Amino acid sequence: MAIVKSFKTKNINENTKSSFQYLDDSFYQSIKDAIKKSRQRIYSSVRSESLHAFWLIGNMIVEKQKGETRAEYGDGLIKELSIQMTKDFGPGFSERNLRRMRQFYLTYPNWTTVSAKLSWTHF
Repeated sequence: MAIVKSFKTKNINENTKSSFQYLDDSFYQSIKDAIKKSRQRIYSSVRSESLHAFWLIGNMIVEKQKGETRAEYGDGLIKELSIQMTKDFGPGFSERNLRRMRQFYLTYPNWTTVSAKLSWTHF
């Protein structure tokens, strides 16, 4: 997210702004609008890629479990996967979330039917 952090804005107080000779308000507003639109595309892209990753994780879990819904092996797999993923990637990969990812895939087995405009919380 280094790119997102580099877009942080700083307020220019009115006294400093009025001393600018070449910077008119409409030009500066255009610059601000371009940055805002760029940020929105970045956030949207990150959400879309995260959603796709969750779908893929769900797909891989289902394939590893051979589609079984209530298998002892499946519960053990999700528990161990949660421990390892949390260790490697930090929070967000609890057993509950992994089960949700699995269910997400089962609900939408065809990725092309999933709207990239929806966030993970919609599902």
